[in-house]
Amino acid sequence: MDTLRAFSDGKPIGIKLCINKREFHETCYSIRKTGLVPDFIVLEDFNSGDSFSQTQSACYTKMPLYEALLFVSKTLQTYGLEKQIKIIAYTNILSAFDVLKILALGANVVYSEMPDCGIRNHHENIKLVNRFSDAVNFHTNIMNDIVRIMKACGFETISDLTLSNFFRKLDALKLTALEIPNSSVINSDW
Repeated sequence: MDTLRAFSDGKPIGIKLCINKREFHETCYSIRKTGLVPDFIVLEDFNSGDSFSQTQSACYTKMPLYEALLFVSKTLQTYGLEKQIKIIAYTNILSAFDVLKILALGANVVYSEMPDCGIRNHHENIKLVNRFSDAVNFHTNIMNDIVRIMKACGFETISDLTLSNFFRKLDALKLTALEIPNSSVINSDW
């Protein structure tokens, strides 16, 4: 790891993983034993379409992103590595709620492409005149919605966003919405 950091002029280095429970425990054990700690781990939703997730590898079991995030987060805590290694979730995000759920499951960073503007669609999307402004608007809207949801749930910072707090707040919001007469927020599916 130190050699990689030297070659990268001190930039953060990390690994991208296809999660297998036994192998990840072995990896964490090796990290603790050798002291060679990566700066980050990238967990990819295997439905996101990256070539890494599509390749046939020795990793035949692919864990869904939400399950992998929770598992990796708890495993890093078990080995005392959660403060040294950041978790980056790479997936297709469609809403602010998705971002908050991923952060509550243990991710430190969420990386996503704007819907329908990925690398695979680059040639089709090059025709879009307002592509840059669309991306800026998408990002701005997601960030504004994140702030609104956090305020509604009473979270002041991202560190307040834990899995138990997040889902408990959502249950409280659901009950509050049900108590408001003639509320347009009421959903019959609840």
